[in-house]
Amino acid sequence: MSNNGQAAKWMGRLVVAVCIGVIALLAGVIAAQTGLVNPTVAAFLAVLICLSVIVYRVQAKRRTNLVTSRRQAVEAAMVTPSSDKSVGSGFRRLTSQDIPASSARVATGKRGQKDLLDARQKVSTEAVQQALGKSDLVIFLQPIVRLPQKDPVYFQTLLRLQLSEGTLVDPVQYEPIAEAERMMPAIDQLNLDRSLILAGNLQNMVPTASLFCRVSSASLRNGKACDRMKDLLSSNSETAADLVLEVTQSCFESIGVAGRKRLAGLAATGPKLCLSKMHDADCNIDALKQSGFGFIKIPIDELSDDRLAGRASGWASLISSARAAGMVVIVSGLSRGQDATRLLDLNVAIAQGKLYAEPKRVKEELLR
Repeated sequence: MSNNGQAAKWMGRLVVAVCIGVIALLAGVIAAQTGLVNPTVAAFLAVLICLSVIVYRVQAKRRTNLVTSRRQAVEAAMVTPSSDKSVGSGFRRLTSQDIPASSARVATGKRGQKDLLDARQKVSTEAVQQALGKSDLVIFLQPIVRLPQKDPVYFQTLLRLQLSEGTLVDPVQYEPIAEAERMMPAIDQLNLDRSLILAGNLQNMVPTASLFCRVSSASLRNGKACDRMKDLLSSNSETAADLVLEVTQSCFESIGVAGRKRLAGLAATGPKLCLSKMHDADCNIDALKQSGFGFIKIPIDELSDDRLAGRASGWASLISSARAAGMVVIVSGLSRGQDATRLLDLNVAIAQGKLYAEPKRVKEELLR
């Protein structure tokens, strides 16, 4: 906005404040003349009301500036990067030996660098193996926002696989293959490695924001994989405190006592824990809190009309219990305008989804 525009805006605010003050003063004078209020008290109240309006407007302006600066920082971070894939030297990095390789070739297609594989199409095992062998996993970032300001308060990392012709593949398409080929521990390590670097750089831009990083059940069942991840977190302890390790409810239920101990060992190095993709509201919030969980994510689909029938009280009780325990409640997967009404019904103020922000590719310099 130009200087003239700013001046006009502030002049308008000043006029509103003065008008309110004059109205309050006149009301006080009338009240004083009728004997309802002492003239001194009336004048004091008028000045107090006028000052309150001015202070409110100043605080609102500061809040708007904060939200704007956060959004600008997010936009600055999420721009299509250059083709440079070099990395910084301040972190303990993974080596090519940690990633399974394959010599299989993939036919060159006509898709562009930014194309995303259609969800209805399948990706071949060979393509996944080759991309993983070259560490062709591209990190995307999606803000998690506070409503109604849509102020980014947290961020979610998303790893998309880049095939030889440049096509990008979502996790939902390549993870089943990666799990079958026992590649998920290597993917988790790569994601954690890059997330540590990204979290450190984001703290310079959005100091209070945490970064959510997913961990698969395959990694938590693998003692050696957890040891490597624990070493990575321990060697970057200051940045690790800015991470939130995210596991699904199905994963947490399936990994058993040994897997939960490994997860607790990872959390002991600094990161917080989040239970995501919740499908069962009948869980022990106190037990989750004692296990180190500070966040829960409920998919918006679980709160839709057809699924909510007969279970509304269960989710409402879960959300209330989580808040009472000091946990942060996030509703994820919002993509339609009507989804937002569910948040109002349950009084949830933090949300994630394409409705508010699409995942965007991270600038390469933020991964150094």
